[in-house]
Amino acid sequence: MVLDLLALGVVIAFIVTGGLLLWRRLPRAAAAMEPVCVACGAPARSLAVDTFICRACARDVRDDGVAVLRPSEARRPFWRVVWFSAVLCLVAAIATSIVLSQLPTASFVSGEVSVRPSAETFRSLEFTYDGRRGDSGLLKGELDADLVLPNGDRVTLEVQSPSMRYRIVDAAGREAIPLSPPSGFDETAVRRWMAAGGLDPTADRKVAERAELTCRFIINVLRRNPDGFESFRSTGDSTSWSSFNSDGRPPPDALPIAVMIWSAIWLAGIAHLLRPFPRDVPVHEPAGVTR
Repeated sequence: MVLDLLALGVVIAFIVTGGLLLWRRLPRAAAAMEPVCVACGAPARSLAVDTFICRACARDVRDDGVAVLRPSEARRPFWRVVWFSAVLCLVAAIATSIVLSQLPTASFVSGEVSVRPSAETFRSLEFTYDGRRGDSGLLKGELDADLVLPNGDRVTLEVQSPSMRYRIVDAAGREAIPLSPPSGFDETAVRRWMAAGGLDPTADRKVAERAELTCRFIINVLRRNPDGFESFRSTGDSTSWSSFNSDGRPPPDALPIAVMIWSAIWLAGIAHLLRPFPRDVPVHEPAGVTR
């Protein structure tokens, strides 16, 4: 989302800059019938009387001369910009589609899993996850696990992937365990999560077994392996699972980056196409000359 907004801002800035270039450098209607530098189209009145060097292109007008700019010639730079923009849009569309088709694809996924125990130690385990998967199958996103207590309170375990960092939020919404270092998630993290909900894995064998199954399930979900889900069924718990998977797509950052690159090429192109055309350059008289 941040990169999308950045790309939008860059495109708007480049369009505004390109508009200013057109406004400043395209010949005006009033200048269509006055003498201009043949090399760049700058008005001949911008030349100082003591030099033959054009202030716009730094060339000697005696080499190329001056001429009257016809109305059709005054419009020529504008049409060059129009044709360049049209051709560039076509090339950009074709080239970008080819490049995106060659990039590694990623599928956007999300899912919800609910596990209701056969015993009444707690009400349920609720898992939600979302993110995208590359060709390796590893989830790039986040998985949240809620331990729902009999009174309806929730203790949350948040796991980030692929860094495997985690944190635990207690039923009051306070951070019971802050964000861990990378690769910190393991079965110990699940035991701490259950202990924050009042379940003691060290004293209750069933709680310890469920902590092991939960850890295996979370790791398998992050690695796109459904075996962990099947393991919950062996305990006799009631389970339900809903998920969403999109088709493979290129990385989401690729298109905004391509838009910014082509916008920069467009701006550089029209800046090159438009010859400097000063609106009004003051004439400097040589010393000792009066009118």
